Amino acid sequence: FTITPNMTQAGWGQIAHVTTGGNCCGYGQRSPAIWFFPNTRTLYVVDGHPSNGNDEVCSGSERPTLEKDITYLIEVVSHPDSTTLLVDGVTRCHEARDGDREVLHDVKVYFSDPWHSPADAEVSDVIMTGLLLSSPPPSPPPRAPAVPLTSGTFKLSRSNELATGLTLSTSYSLSFTITPNMIQAGWGSIAHVTTDGNCCNYGHRSPAIWFFPNTRTLYVVDGHPSNGNDEVCSGSERPTLEKDITYLIEVVSHPDSTTLLVDGVTRCHEARDGDREVLHDVKVYFSDPWHSPADAEVSDVIMTGLLDSPSPPPPRWPASF
Repeated sequence: FTITPNMTQAGWGQIAHVTTGGNCCGYGQRSPAIWFFPNTRTLYVVDGHPSNGNDEVCSGSERPTLEKDITYLIEVVSHPDSTTLLVDGVTRCHEARDGDREVLHDVKVYFSDPWHSPADAEVSDVIMTGLLLSSPPPSPPPRAPAVPLTSGTFKLSRSNELATGLTLSTSYSLSFTITPNMIQAGWGSIAHVTTDGNCCNYGHRSPAIWFFPNTRTLYVVDGHPSNGNDEVCSGSERPTLEKDITYLIEVVSHPDSTTLLVDGVTRCHEARDGDREVLHDVKVYFSDPWHSPADAEVSDVIMTGLLDSPSPPPPRWPASF
């Protein structure tokens, strides 16, 4: 594949992961798998074998470091008795193997995987050899259409129901632009997608977003059957927004992961168990009935993964009615 790296990041930056199932460390779980080391653009390349399912190909000074905004051709070439890493056609690492490889079945190819934050990079021309396919692989499912839920800009208000009666598939997304204003003492509700109620069953927060009290730091929850109130970010990962600046917020959920993006950049990525279920009778609030609204303006609320057309919410009568 070709790769053009961008910014470094604090944690492991996942690039590619070929696995029979799971992250590590049985044979077939990293065949191969590639990351950037934390805070670098130095490649960490693993190509497992029966004796060691997590065997690194390079070591020490052999590990290539890539430069920002330069495009490279990366090749990992595996034989029963060796693995070679090439960068732009030049061998950078070569390691002998025991010759005991076995055929691997039911293999998945990720760019990047569900268990780590993705590297900040663009990739193209992903090619594999050595595939024993009896027929072409199935086409990926079509991307769910984007459904706009608003037009124009509005100020967040309590119990503001944008849509009701939705059916939400196991892969969905919620995106919107937000311009924060003043901070407030309590939790500031921004968005809340729920089957019924505030917390904490599966479907009650799918997703839900607040500002932490006395801050403009995002608290993002995307529940699943094992934990209906599972936070996507933690600690220093949580993004803090600035006053009077407009941001694009996206929460992208798949059966095996949830990702939070701010202005198109991944800020948090968390693995899930793959046990999501279709959710019915879903409501979308900006903001919810259970918390004070955040002081912010919002526009361009869009969802994907809806298995039906949204029903309009009941009319909101003027206060004097």
